[in-house]
Amino acid sequence: MALVGRDRSLQQLADCAAAAASGFGRLVVVAGEAGVGKSTLVEALRAELDGVRWLTGACEAHFTPRPLGPLLDVAAGLDAELTGLLRTDAPRVEVFAAVAGALAGPRPTVLVFEDLHWADEATLDLLRFLARRVGRLRTLIIVTYRTDAPEGDDAWRPALGELARERGTRQIHLDPLDLDAVRELATASGLDPVQLFELTGGNAFFLTELLAAGSAELPHSARDAVLGRAMSLPGPSRTGLETLALIGGRIGPEVALAAGVSADQLDDAVRSGLVQADGASLRFRHELARLAIDSAISPHRRLELHGRILDGLLAGECEDTARLAFHADQAGRRAEGARFAAAAGRRAAGLGAHREATVQYRRALRLLRAEQVVERAGLLDALATELTFLDRWEESAVERLAAIELWRTLDEPLRIGEDLRRLGIVMWRLCRGEESVRYSDAAVRVLEPLGATPELGWAYANRCPDARSLDALVEDADRAREIAESLGMLDLRAQLLLIESEAAFRSSGDWETPLRRALELTVGEGLDHLAGATYSTLHEFLVTSFRIVEAEADYRRGVAFCDDRELATYASCLRGRRALALAELGRWDDAVRLAEEVLATNSSPVNQLTSRVALAQVRMRRGDESAETVLDPAVGWADSLREAPWIVLTRLARVELLWLAGDEAAAWAELAVAAATVAPTYPAAGAEVERWRRRLDGSTGTESAADWDARGCAYRAALALIDQGDPASLGEALARLETLGADGAARLARSRLRGLGERAAATGRRPSTRRNPLGLTQRQQQILELLHAGLTNKEIAGRLFISAKTVDHHVSAVLAALGVASRREAASVATPIEAPTR
Repeated sequence: MALVGRDRSLQQLADCAAAAASGFGRLVVVAGEAGVGKSTLVEALRAELDGVRWLTGACEAHFTPRPLGPLLDVAAGLDAELTGLLRTDAPRVEVFAAVAGALAGPRPTVLVFEDLHWADEATLDLLRFLARRVGRLRTLIIVTYRTDAPEGDDAWRPALGELARERGTRQIHLDPLDLDAVRELATASGLDPVQLFELTGGNAFFLTELLAAGSAELPHSARDAVLGRAMSLPGPSRTGLETLALIGGRIGPEVALAAGVSADQLDDAVRSGLVQADGASLRFRHELARLAIDSAISPHRRLELHGRILDGLLAGECEDTARLAFHADQAGRRAEGARFAAAAGRRAAGLGAHREATVQYRRALRLLRAEQVVERAGLLDALATELTFLDRWEESAVERLAAIELWRTLDEPLRIGEDLRRLGIVMWRLCRGEESVRYSDAAVRVLEPLGATPELGWAYANRCPDARSLDALVEDADRAREIAESLGMLDLRAQLLLIESEAAFRSSGDWETPLRRALELTVGEGLDHLAGATYSTLHEFLVTSFRIVEAEADYRRGVAFCDDRELATYASCLRGRRALALAELGRWDDAVRLAEEVLATNSSPVNQLTSRVALAQVRMRRGDESAETVLDPAVGWADSLREAPWIVLTRLARVELLWLAGDEAAAWAELAVAAATVAPTYPAAGAEVERWRRRLDGSTGTESAADWDARGCAYRAALALIDQGDPASLGEALARLETLGADGAARLARSRLRGLGERAAATGRRPSTRRNPLGLTQRQQQILELLHAGLTNKEIAGRLFISAKTVDHHVSAVLAALGVASRREAASVATPIEAPTR
């Protein structure tokens, strides 16, 4: 079909291709309903480009896809070595890096991934990886997806949102053709364009099928038109077409021939216009055409044809276990289906395609015979592990418990103990602290009689350390260390460095040295999950120690590491704690954005705690009454987890909420709950409780506003001024709070000023502050511009006729507002502000 009504969309694609050829790569998402013309648009661009490397891969539609399926389609054209990496099940970080390296050459490349709505999880991860780098490549990446894709496992939808947020991403949405376009296309047909438009709704595929019917009597639907073409073929050729429809995707002629489709039948299928050549392969002209043929196949014929296809694939030594599992299942060949599905699950898991792995493991479990108990228990374990990667913790617990019951019938204490340990971790993620302790203790009891095994070492290391005494933590760590050293367990040694840092943090010792050593070890040895945990712990301890500005560099390194390896659990931990840090810095819009980003994911309760607290803090400080609704679930989870740091974090957030509301009696009650959980070995949590005790009883705090300013904690600095209680301090606090937009504490400062007989001068956040693109007051903008000019604090004080100490405070506030660590960094972002229009 001629490209009609798509001039603007084609020009957008061409502009992106030109930018990519100049070294400013783009990722373009082309969206529209099935049959609207997405592939036609992409092919039209291909016809316009010369001298580019063009590679096309497609996501599978009708069976659980092989991981990285589209990449397998294009691997040979990208890099000869890439195919070898994929065949040898190389670590996917290595595979992704090889793809980026293959795209980094001087030759412009267009990489097309069709049908994102069918993408496997590993492919989605690859696209995220490339989207973060495409701006530095001479590459145009085009992905297409259906806006009318059926509801189901929609993991691709949040991935699409992530792609859209990247700087190099552009989006094109194709609407159905309008009546004028239909009229233009129907000119030579003699058919009524208005009737055509009514029948097709402007859908390009449907329109093509009806026009191709070549009859004045229009079929009732495009499906009827497709089936009409098929019925015009001889009987054997119709059988061949049905076989091709069940093979689906890109069809290798050798597979079709092995499945009983003759060369003449292949020729007939191509002549029908329903199937077309695609390089060395064949494919249906559109998935809607394949579905039309598929839907007309009777159940008994379907069983027979799938069996033929399976035999053909096996004869050709097919290595695609996902495809083999599908056809074996559909052919009713249970033993083969179970074997291939289990293998496909393992391969998917190895490539990080956890969603596909769970589907394959469930298929294998369904196809296993009842007497295959050992195989079933092993598959249940594998399934439970994959579900944790998807943050489906409740389901993981169910499968793990089922595995434990089977291992008990088989009298396998080692497997029972290992599963109990893992179940303890699952319960911790679900904030079910009592059950977590029970299962992790049970794991140790089961495993200790078996001697010094790796499983016992991990059981000691994972025995709910935060919920136990410091002595018990150290004792378990010592036991685990003996096992790690005797068995040469590098991963366990890395975990023990994290435990060593935890013990040091709880005893005010040097916690940073073991964490830095753990980071060096885990990153250097490719222990990605432990490295993610280490980054998360390092950032948590830095923020909790109020080394917030310093923590940013480690946060950025950690998030980049976790995002590149799709370590979602630790990425969420980092982002949630960063949201708390941004709330401390007074960067409240950024804190809200980050917290809401975490809460929009399917993260576990323990991963949502920090984000809920950060979001609640910002809302309560801005006077938003919804803060309590956000905070309440976090308080419940923390109480159920039964660990002091989490209880203190959530309960003190509620203390602040009640204090801002003027309900000091209720605030004292909440503070008592927090205080009751704090042991001497939680100094950071104890210090926070003490700060609020002093605030509620009217004592002067031990930290001054200047102390908090030096740490970049703008809101805490203002509260410290409120705690001073004198008119001058309250006046300065009011000005700072209104600059922050902290309406709740500002009201309290005004009330106290009026109680002292003083006039509350500040009158809300100044309009000039709201207009400033950096969120600065006029005075702060003046300070920033003088920093940009290279003036010292003393020189700034002389220029503005204020004291050097006041300049110090303003500079600290500017650094906090900008989220930078030094005067030099602040000066680099200085921008002149236009005078407000009167």
